[in-house]
Amino acid sequence: MLTILCLIMATAVDPLPEVHVRADNTVVSASCRLIVDPAVSIADADGNGVIHVTADGVTIEFADGSALRGAPPGVPWDELVGIGIRIEGRKGVTIRGARVHGFKAGVLATACDGLTVESCDLSDNYRQRLRSTPAAEDASDWLWPHENDAREWVTRYGAALCVERSTGVTLRRNTVRRGQNGIMLDRVEGSKVYDNDCSFLSGWGLSMWRSSKNMVSRNAFDFCVRGHSEGVYNRGQDSAGILVFEQCNRNTFSQNSATHSGDGFFGFAGREALGERPPADPSKPVNYARVGCNNNLIIENDLSYAPTNGVELTFSEYNGIVGNRIVGNAEGGIWAGFCGKTLILQNVFEENGGAGPGVERGAVRIEHGSENRIIGNRFVNNRSGVHLWWDDDPLRFLPGAAAGYAGVSGNVVARNAFVVDRRHPFRGPSEGDSKLVSVRIRDLGTGNVRTNLLAENTFSLEDERAVEIEATPGSEFLSKGKVPPLAPISAKPEGETRPVGARAALQGRGMIVMGEWGPWDHASPLVRFAGREGGADLYDVFGVPDAALEVTEGSCRVEARGGPLPGSSRFAVVPSLGGVSRYRGVVRGGGFEQTVEGTLVATAWDVAVFASSVDPVTELDAWRRLAAGTESVRAAWRGELRLPLGYAGPRGIAAWSTLGERLPAGESYGLIATTRLALPAGSWRFTVMSDDGVRVRVRSVAETGGERTLIERWDHHAPTQDEAVHQADGGEVEVTVEYFQLRGFAVLGVAIEPDR
Repeated sequence: MLTILCLIMATAVDPLPEVHVRADNTVVSASCRLIVDPAVSIADADGNGVIHVTADGVTIEFADGSALRGAPPGVPWDELVGIGIRIEGRKGVTIRGARVHGFKAGVLATACDGLTVESCDLSDNYRQRLRSTPAAEDASDWLWPHENDAREWVTRYGAALCVERSTGVTLRRNTVRRGQNGIMLDRVEGSKVYDNDCSFLSGWGLSMWRSSKNMVSRNAFDFCVRGHSEGVYNRGQDSAGILVFEQCNRNTFSQNSATHSGDGFFGFAGREALGERPPADPSKPVNYARVGCNNNLIIENDLSYAPTNGVELTFSEYNGIVGNRIVGNAEGGIWAGFCGKTLILQNVFEENGGAGPGVERGAVRIEHGSENRIIGNRFVNNRSGVHLWWDDDPLRFLPGAAAGYAGVSGNVVARNAFVVDRRHPFRGPSEGDSKLVSVRIRDLGTGNVRTNLLAENTFSLEDERAVEIEATPGSEFLSKGKVPPLAPISAKPEGETRPVGARAALQGRGMIVMGEWGPWDHASPLVRFAGREGGADLYDVFGVPDAALEVTEGSCRVEARGGPLPGSSRFAVVPSLGGVSRYRGVVRGGGFEQTVEGTLVATAWDVAVFASSVDPVTELDAWRRLAAGTESVRAAWRGELRLPLGYAGPRGIAAWSTLGERLPAGESYGLIATTRLALPAGSWRFTVMSDDGVRVRVRSVAETGGERTLIERWDHHAPTQDEAVHQADGGEVEVTVEYFQLRGFAVLGVAIEPDR
């Protein structure tokens, strides 16, 4: 109480002077309270910051109601530029209560030892427009976190708050929404990050590069995600609640909530640490036996409901993953590839691995790892519990992986409880292995898996597919042995908030709702185009009470359908006529209003579907003959040619279920789809999403010959979007789409719209 009274008295005697910010390049050289009109935009015209702090020990507060805006509301987020507050080479600076919006970087601080940023709202800064949709992924949305020595992260992707090359920093009680990245630390050491809420972002809640000896505690980094459509695809696209790259060591991550993010925690030793690129400082040679993201403690966090992994940690050593909640992650709980001497202790793993491909999914998966200790954990209803394996992976020859490499040896799996009961979610058909294995060890019989200890585990397995221990020939392990003693492990977190469990009402990956700009925050209104189905455009509406969609222009009708989440709505705009129909409509409800518009192409496709044993790239004529052969199956499709192929292939398409096993499954198949439709004169944009090869040809029916190849990406590739414009003279055209799939996840979507 005495301290509080003293502060009040000091403020009354010596209040901070008030400074009005009205122009770019405002210089602050003494402590002050800033007054900034929130209705006025101040652009960072020269890209070096609107507000510049130029003295040590300065404290800046924002007056009530003030906000610094770099662009007016309504400017697209991917067009935001500049820096709000710039601090460089100053010590002991405090930024308190700032509200900074509409910039590429809200606050950028370099070489600012002792910096404090607290109680700031740094929402509504830069974020990329996402090209992935609920129906299909677009590979261009993937992030590239593997480079940042030249400030690539903030330059490419923006940040609400970025601190570089500083020590003794304190970041607390800050809030970030409607952006791509929250807090970035680049070469920051001995600092504290706590009580922040950087959630519902489309990139990283917290990202760290070459940063060590920091305490990160009691923060919310939830729903930092992209590249996810529940039940359709789960990629994450290298988004993460917490991203830790390139030699970040001796950090503590305690009692944070990083749920519903691409990965909950994503740690990677780094390309320099692996020897994939030269050292950033050539004068300091890399000791590959000792570099990575090492000696970090990840303790008592919630790392659940990720499209990929709760924890991804690779090419690193001596890390502790202790006492965490790791539940409902699509691919798995922990993937610790090429990790050694990791302690995985007293975590709860439940229902992990339900949506990943193949057998390499489940709770704890470690490839090429040695001397890891997996002790005292509880595994409930996971696709697999513990999975250790060796394979012929060329990454093991990289300098950072080869140094001290010992195959898959000396691992300990002890005192764990494995449970598979009647609540488990993996009852229906699934891609890949359908067994529920508690402990799986495999190495293709090479003898590189050896001397691994399994001891004192308990098993409670009710399902007929559940297996206690499965090992392939050559996978040597001991079923008994001495479990190493463990000292108690704990951490004393900073902060007062309790984010773990605070968003319990949003449990489950199904609560991830992606829009054009990022994840829905489960609070503000969101109208998203949900794709096309049966010739109709679908719109999902969230956060709008009593929502309704009315078509105001065009020959279309609206059908109300059940929304994907409780309280949400789905509307289908259905053409009333055949051919091409343009429409405009408005979504209304609870005082909210938003216009939607589109073009529907009502047409029927004739599709030849066939298994393919030939290379479609080098043997195209033979591949086309298969389409006309007796083994080819004819199928029909109406509306936009957007086929839900996924991993299951044509056999998994519900509309073709009557064709059954006559259709090929998920690999080595092709299809040729043809339709005729009348295109009014003008420019028409063909947009194609594909994985793998695709070719689109257009021919005027009234003319002889004259066929034109609009789009050709005839190779094996990740989901990729291509566009081309066709100039129509008016009249009927024939459109032919050729497509092949080799292996893995398949995507095919063809949209035809007016070119605006």
